[in-house]
Amino acid sequence: MRTPKKQRADNVLTMSSRDGDVPALLDQDEVSRRAFELYCARGCEAGHDLDDWLSAERQLSAAPRVITAT
Repeated sequence: MRTPKKQRADNVLTMSSRDGDVPALLDQDEVSRRAFELYCARGCEAGHDLDDWLSAERQLSAAPRVITAT
């Protein structure tokens, strides 16, 4: 099993998929918003920012994504 490689370009975090076929894109602003939602849902308790960020990344990575060609 291959470990995903991370590269950062501007405001988008690119991760290679496990099978290497299609890269998944995570927008940092989107992750930030989701992490803040998790923080608020937990009652605004400080000290869990990294947990919230990683949870947000996992949730958004698992969600179906629509990518349009420009």
